[in-house]
Amino acid sequence: MILQTCLVPDEVCADPEIYYRNSGALHTEDGSAFLQAGQEMNSCTYMNALDVGAWKKYTSVETIRFRCRLKGRGTIALIHRDGGREMAVEEVRYGEDPGQGTVELELPANIRSGVIYFNLKAESETVLEHAEYRTESPPGERVSLSLVICTYRRKEHVERNLEKLRKSSFFRMMTQKNRFVVRVVDNGKELPDTYGEGIKVYANENTGGSGGFSRGMDESVNERDRYETTHVVLMDDDVELQTESLWRLYALLTYIRPEYRREPVAGRMFRLDRREVQYTAAEIWNGGDIRHIGFNLDMTRPENLASLNDNEGAEYGGWWFACYPMEFVEKNRPLPFFLHCDDVEYGLRHGGTPIVLNGIQVWHETYEYRQSPVIAYYDTRNALIVNALYVQNQNKKDVICSLEKAIELVREESLEEAYTRLLGIFHFCLGPIWFRKKRQLLQYKTSACKFTIIYKTVFRFWPLLFYRIQKSYGQNRKS
Repeated sequence: MILQTCLVPDEVCADPEIYYRNSGALHTEDGSAFLQAGQEMNSCTYMNALDVGAWKKYTSVETIRFRCRLKGRGTIALIHRDGGREMAVEEVRYGEDPGQGTVELELPANIRSGVIYFNLKAESETVLEHAEYRTESPPGERVSLSLVICTYRRKEHVERNLEKLRKSSFFRMMTQKNRFVVRVVDNGKELPDTYGEGIKVYANENTGGSGGFSRGMDESVNERDRYETTHVVLMDDDVELQTESLWRLYALLTYIRPEYRREPVAGRMFRLDRREVQYTAAEIWNGGDIRHIGFNLDMTRPENLASLNDNEGAEYGGWWFACYPMEFVEKNRPLPFFLHCDDVEYGLRHGGTPIVLNGIQVWHETYEYRQSPVIAYYDTRNALIVNALYVQNQNKKDVICSLEKAIELVREESLEEAYTRLLGIFHFCLGPIWFRKKRQLLQYKTSACKFTIIYKTVFRFWPLLFYRIQKSYGQNRKS
């Protein structure tokens, strides 16, 4: 089975150094790489190195082979790198026999850490048509994925991703084997259910991301027996995706060791504005002061590959791309947060450490581009709820800090955001009974003039408002 196929630059990420390192310019076409005589290329990169340590830790894979198809003449070597040490495991010449275009190199079974990559030296014009890492180890249990996409009025984004999925070899092969289904939960009720076999569209009320993903989980559980679904993948509607991520996820889950079968898999987020930069690999909640593992790392730089798949301290993965075992999904649904922090709470409730693996990622708009007063409401309210559930002795401190933030926004004359943050604090303090009845912030329209009037009134009676919030918090902290 193929564990990892080596990629070349594409429309999602065109930076060549995230795929290969070259002594000259890299020319690629139709998935092949072209080298001139005397040119040297290696795959010690984020996309195309294989992390032996991760595969041996998380999976039952024992044998690992590198296989490629070449035209031309030169040498190719399989290199093992562990810490600062490098060693050529095996080196062969290619092109000596005109009838032999395939080269296969095997990693010794006693190597269980570090990374492997190949180094290619072209003595004549060379075409690398295909390269992959594979195993002959027997696979574990059958894997079947339900990919849930929640969307609201982003038809263009969704249809672009559906078209990419439909054209992919993963979709064709896995839907034929009944091992993959795409479920689009359409909160905007604008998509037709006419995308063909393997893609299902569910018109849904606008219950936000949490409600949409919950509906997708419901449908996955309802059809569990039909597809023998083992895992549910949650993915945002506006990401950009390489379908190789699905192949690598599938291979990882196929060979996963029993002690890791219950763990989620976190897909990394790469930036859309600088596509070679990893925004995060996985998340640490830290009481709402979120820490990103591998934050803002340029993954073309060799020093950033030293701890390639480190997940120490990780608590959850964002729902731009996250995978959960069906046995957890069938018993657990997201809290009805509408927007934001649903992935945080769900991951903390699971309690495991998400696995990360290079090549499983999406490109997505980062946090700083997604701010608005409405988002500030959900961020404030839902973060307070998460901390009330999972962080001890934090509630009063959180409320005071949130109030101070609102006061600061008023001083900066960011009145609309200050208002929504205050509203979020107040609704949190009203407790779970209110939350069950009114989950969603009602849409509101008001002018800056009206907000100015609101704030002159609110802050004239600030001590009274603070007393009311404290009183509500005290009455509801135990409910």
